[in-house]
Amino acid sequence: MPADLDPESRQNFAAGKTYLDFDNNLLYIPLRDEHRMVLMGPLDATSNSNDSGWITEDIEVLLLWILFTGSTLGLLIYFYLRPMWRDLVSVRDAAELFANGDFHVRTPQAHSRLFAPLSTALNSMAARLERLLEMHQAMSHAVAHEIRTPIARLRFGLTMLEEEEDEAERQRYRDGMERDMQELEELITASMEYAKLNRGDSILQREQVDLYDWFDDLLDLVHPLKPANLSLSMDCARGQATFDRKLIYVASRNLLLNAFKYAQRQVHLIVERHGNMLEIHVDDDGHGIPPQDWERIFEPFRRLDRSRDRATGGYGLGLSYVRLIAEHHGGNAFASKSPLGGARLTLRIALS
Repeated sequence: MPADLDPESRQNFAAGKTYLDFDNNLLYIPLRDEHRMVLMGPLDATSNSNDSGWITEDIEVLLLWILFTGSTLGLLIYFYLRPMWRDLVSVRDAAELFANGDFHVRTPQAHSRLFAPLSTALNSMAARLERLLEMHQAMSHAVAHEIRTPIARLRFGLTMLEEEEDEAERQRYRDGMERDMQELEELITASMEYAKLNRGDSILQREQVDLYDWFDDLLDLVHPLKPANLSLSMDCARGQATFDRKLIYVASRNLLLNAFKYAQRQVHLIVERHGNMLEIHVDDDGHGIPPQDWERIFEPFRRLDRSRDRATGGYGLGLSYVRLIAEHHGGNAFASKSPLGGARLTLRIALS
């Protein structure tokens, strides 16, 4: 029997009951048949409480591997997505500026392949919008400037009409005011047609025509508008072509009327076909156009020196209209030196 038992525990042990020594973690089990006992211990009673239990070495290794792999993967994702994020922020900032009307801003060159096309497209859109806005502003100022002259003449004619007593003079002022009204109407119509085509609102109505017959009819239509001292000739390719008859008529007519204004004795029309492209050349033997002005003459409301100024009439939209029609047909319009010594204006269009 254990020596350090209290009286009550001694009685229980003598009666065959098990005794647990909590201080020493010993378990005493008495045997009934003999004066002997079984001693078990010391028992590790705190092993379950001190050990983590569920966190084994394998789990610890797994957790460390997950932590290391996750950190490495996170760093890789960060460095991979960082350029994309920077590009996205740049595009967003530029888009906000565009929305506020600042079309001068451009997005920087994208570092990621994913956003490079978006950045390029956004810059291209901004440049186009900026050009369109500048052109519309220039047209607005030019139209306002052009309108001032007939309005001033109308105001002057109205004042003189009220003060004039002679009927013949009064009729002269009325005729002048009628011409001014007609000029205003033509200016507004020309500006509206130009703006409509420039916006792309016109849809091409392509029709197949016989080249020689069509351009021969064109010369017949413009012949009454030709000054008497000028000769008009044509060299035209044979065959069929497909284009918008109305628009090409306007463009070709504008080229011929422009040549009539500046030619001295001769205007020559040449129609050539090169594969899928059709070229319409109008040559004159006038003073010509300086090379530095070959592009400027196609700008809206653009007039050059005294040899091609307001005295010849028009509003400076004719050649701009020609270029728009050419671009609408997938081509272009340009100026060069004529073999006749003057200017050559060329309309080039795609036939399909």
